[in-house]
Amino acid sequence: MAGELRYGEPADADESVKNLVMALSELDDIVTLSSCGGHKKPCTEKGRVPEGDFFVLFFVKPTRKGFRSLGIIVEAAGTIGTDTILVKVDNLTDNPDFISFTLEGTGGVLATDLAEEITRLHEIFKHPRNRWPLLSGGYEDLIQKREKR
Repeated sequence: MAGELRYGEPADADESVKNLVMALSELDDIVTLSSCGGHKKPCTEKGRVPEGDFFVLFFVKPTRKGFRSLGIIVEAAGTIGTDTILVKVDNLTDNPDFISFTLEGTGGVLATDLAEEITRLHEIFKHPRNRWPLLSGGYEDLIQKREKR
């Protein structure tokens, strides 16, 4: 399905979520699929959420970098608003290699605040081996060692 989707440019996003879409697009192995920055006349069938809310649908490539980027998104969401920002699995197919997620904001939380936090965390965690050498350097080896026991 990933090959069949038509990706828009991040610049096509609603003005209120454009910075968030751009911040997500800067993360490794994250592909944004669609977004909505809120509308006066919401319509769930057309993917329009109410004014003051937003969402971004994104795909995470099944790589270590993609997993790290997803972690950055989840951490940023928790920092900005545990009650107002939700990251959820929103799979579009039955293909286990194509798992999509929705990042939703409600209650007037600003997508720009979330974008800034994602960018800040991305800068910090670009080189995880410097911060967590054990976990980021070769956790696959640790899992294999545990299985052999």
